[in-house]
Amino acid sequence: MRAGLAFVVLGGLIVAQPVGAAPIQWIDYYATTIHGPTSLSAGVSGTYELEVANAGNQAGSLELFIIFTGAIDQTGRIVAPGFDCEVRHDAGINAAIRCTKPVFEPYSPAKVTFQARGQAAGTGKIGAVLNPHRSAVEGNYNNSNSTLTFTIH
Repeated sequence: MRAGLAFVVLGGLIVAQPVGAAPIQWIDYYATTIHGPTSLSAGVSGTYELEVANAGNQAGSLELFIIFTGAIDQTGRIVAPGFDCEVRHDAGINAAIRCTKPVFEPYSPAKVTFQARGQAAGTGKIGAVLNPHRSAVEGNYNNSNSTLTFTIH
């Protein structure tokens, strides 16, 4: 007798597994659009929000970066309940917020709220990257980033 197959969606992919087998475990971190103003005056700050979630069915450790480049910089406080966050100033960027959460449960979205300030007239970008070192094996890496472009006047 031939065993049947069940088809499940794993991080946007359809995967076959034997009927009756234990469910496939996976992590699928995703970042929504960064919400906030896309136009700022030099010296003025705005408040931004990034929602992150784990659409998989297994908890995992999450590391995320919010990177500020161009004519925009990080300022003010960071509100990210359950995350440990720090501001970094690495070469080639204006600033980065690095947040970690040792156990990020599935189906429990979280928000990271932060502020950015226009430095001088021009353009700037804020980019969010989840699981950048791919230390957690995900079913889909294509939804783990988001970018917002700014005009500073």
